[in-house]
Amino acid sequence: MLNSLDWLVILFMGLAGVAILSLALMLLCKNKVVRYVTTGIVLAAAGVAAFFGFMVGITGYFIGQLAVALMAGLLIAGAVVLGILGAKNTKLFLYSRIASAMALVLGMASAFFI
Repeated sequence: MLNSLDWLVILFMGLAGVAILSLALMLLCKNKVVRYVTTGIVLAAAGVAAFFGFMVGITGYFIGQLAVALMAGLLIAGAVVLGILGAKNTKLFLYSRIASAMALVLGMASAFFI
């Protein structure tokens, strides 16, 4: 029987595995379709992690965690806007990928480490 700490470790390992694999594919692959798909996966994983951090931080005891989760949310929104605008401009799409990677790191930090 698994307790809540076991489920938290399983969730963290799954989210970390998806994050590392999608970051590697997003930054190393040359295919545009793979880049778009993995950017979406990275943004979804960042959103989930930022949501977890936000839900823990909203209790009022972890204000720093709440602030980091909100920064990750703002980065996610900016990455989505840059990704939409970057469909024709490769430089904007590069900025979108960088912002989504930063949002994923901040989201993971707010959800599990801070």
